Amino acid sequence: MGMELKQVAIAGFGVLLIIAGVGYYLGWWEQTADRIPWFADKGDLKVLCYDAMQTADTTDDVPLANVTVSILSTELLKQTDENGTAYFSDVDVGDYQVQAEWNSVTLAKNVTITKDTIATLTFLFNESAS
Repeated sequence: MGMELKQVAIAGFGVLLIIAGVGYYLGWWEQTADRIPWFADKGDLKVLCYDAMQTADTTDDVPLANVTVSILSTELLKQTDENGTAYFSDVDVGDYQVQAEWNSVTLAKNVTITKDTIATLTFLFNESAS
């Protein structure tokens, strides 16, 4: 008799696990996860930096390596690679100001990070005055 109760309890627990798994697959728990702070919505930011070569023509722009890119009000800071790109993944959703510094010149732009998307900013150094 004691063995039957144990088997029923194990079977019941198994059924609960299956229901929880199906619920997860169908998205029943998504609203719950949105209220838990460590499951904050995230997005990505791609920053491109170019030397505009003092011209309005963008075809001669040169990608700039080693530009310091920072997202203000966060600790996120990166250097651009040889393609002039700095990529930040899993940035909390929200509005930010991004700064790019190269050759003692600092440029800033605002950006909005949205859930599961890649925001792109382009900074042009040495733009023509016109």
